[in-house]
Amino acid sequence: LFLIAFIFSILIVAGCSRGLRKSIIFDSANLEGYKLSSSKAPELKWETKLPSSVRGLTLINKKNVLISSNRGELYIVDILTGKRTTRIWKPFNKPINILFLGSEGGIIYFTSLINKGVYAYSLEKAKIRGKFSLPGLQGQMVIVGDTAFVLQGRKNILSFNKNTGESIRKLEINTSIAKGIYEYGNLLWIIREDGCLLSYDIHLKPKDFFSLKLSPEPVATKIGNKIIACDSDGHVILIDLKQRKILFKKQLSAPIFSDPFVSDTVIVVGLANGKIVALNSADGSEIWCYQGEGLVNLPLMGTKSMVIVPFARGRIVSLDLYSGDKLWHYGFDRSLRLTKLISEGIIVVDSKNKAYYLESKK
Repeated sequence: LFLIAFIFSILIVAGCSRGLRKSIIFDSANLEGYKLSSSKAPELKWETKLPSSVRGLTLINKKNVLISSNRGELYIVDILTGKRTTRIWKPFNKPINILFLGSEGGIIYFTSLINKGVYAYSLEKAKIRGKFSLPGLQGQMVIVGDTAFVLQGRKNILSFNKNTGESIRKLEINTSIAKGIYEYGNLLWIIREDGCLLSYDIHLKPKDFFSLKLSPEPVATKIGNKIIACDSDGHVILIDLKQRKILFKKQLSAPIFSDPFVSDTVIVVGLANGKIVALNSADGSEIWCYQGEGLVNLPLMGTKSMVIVPFARGRIVSLDLYSGDKLWHYGFDRSLRLTKLISEGIIVVDSKNKAYYLESKK
């Protein structure tokens, strides 16, 4: 029986390595092109049971979403129908991490815990382009030219050639890195566990240093030339990477576990006690406040005119971005695990591995 299971596992990997059954061209979503109605709640278009708990959702184009699972699957779901169209990978029921989904050539870089390496997979050509023996990679990967930058463990930044997998440099940080790597202005930015924001050039030479004094495991969002960082003590800090300075620091009344939503003039933050607070991005002054129900621990989403808040208990609420007035809501029977805003709707996954697509009313 063991021999049969082993041979079957090899056949699974070989079959997945041959690639997709059809070619899918990468087309990144236009963040300016969201068409969700601000006056009408979206309608359920489909729901489907997924084979295992979802680790992450990544948009490929307007019709397809890439899903990774905790048991090691990597497959594509058609947004219009909810059907699983292709399976790329299933490495012996072990988790994988998607490090990077690139627009140039439609390349996915992902790690396999069982093989302790990183794979480069071409969506356009529907096949694995390369496998590199680079163990311990995690977090979001940044690519500058032909050089990829990624965390190796919690204290190292590794650079390698994205085409050959050849290691270039490795930098050890004396304190664990809390978040992944951000890129702006030809500099790499990281946030350490001790609340410090640091930047390095592409040769991994140190440049800037900011002491943010955040508690461990902060949440952070990069929008354009700004990073907004929040923590479990309620701190909110906005940093302008272009000007290389902290614009404001503010402390709110409850822990913050979800990534905030940032527009040109408004920052919206969700607190653990269900309170939603909008701040002026210029000075951090409060614009409005909305009291919701239950924990907020999933990233806030939004458009040019509204912010969409997923409450953990199973309720999605849309608020006017500038006034905080409630526009609409949608309820689920179970708690929410993942949400993803797309061009004309929202994809939701609940705690029982059920996926839903809410399509905006025309």
